[in-house]
Amino acid sequence: MTRDLYVSYGGSCTLSGGSLSVSDGEYVGYKSAGAFTQSGGTHETPSLVLGENAGASGSYTLSGGSHTVSDTLTLAVNSGSTGTYNLSGGSLTAGSILVNSGGAFTQTGGSLVAPATLIRGGAYNLQGGSLTTSIMVNANGIFNQTGGSLDAPIILAGGTLTAGTINGLGGQTLTIGSGTLGANAAGVSLDNALTIIGNFNLGGSAGASLNLTQTLNLDTHTLTHTVRCSPASGRGPLTRPGSAAWRSNRRSR
Repeated sequence: MTRDLYVSYGGSCTLSGGSLSVSDGEYVGYKSAGAFTQSGGTHETPSLVLGENAGASGSYTLSGGSHTVSDTLTLAVNSGSTGTYNLSGGSLTAGSILVNSGGAFTQTGGSLVAPATLIRGGAYNLQGGSLTTSIMVNANGIFNQTGGSLDAPIILAGGTLTAGTINGLGGQTLTIGSGTLGANAAGVSLDNALTIIGNFNLGGSAGASLNLTQTLNLDTHTLTHTVRCSPASGRGPLTRPGSAAWRSNRRSR
């Protein structure tokens, strides 16, 4: 066991087997560049920072083994820093994940379980593997799913959410306050409720249609849609409680 672990000044650390336990905190890319590569073994730490100070860059690559961050995994702490986490295999478990501006989390395989993921100016790219979490996308943040499996309630509070198909979200919910919902021209299919908590414009990059099998709840807000919105197979009524408004520049049915 080691108390603190710093990987910086162009240094690197490789874990292919055995176990590594850090008791206090871990910093990869503290004042300059640092890299950690794990292909096997067990790695446990209470916190992990990838890219701390301006000009610093930190990267972590997990292709095998298990990685546990009991508290927070942070990508790009301060302005001018960069942090990247590449998950292609193995398992990552974290108390929470924070992706700041300058941070990029790319998952092509493996599994990630975390109670909370906050994307605040950075990007999470889900291309493969499994992701179980709850997601909030703030201003300038990006969550992009092109593959893999997702089991997560999502709150879009600014920023951008794109997916080839958003289908059910593992039976969870999608809540939109503001931001951009895109669908890579494939359409958005929801098997659960979509809740709008702020006036929202669904159009432009939003694909050909929004297909609902459950309820669209606008509460007292306005949804403006520039293409087509249709409940799939006649299900999923568009509901407008109170004084909510539904607007479509083309057609709705």
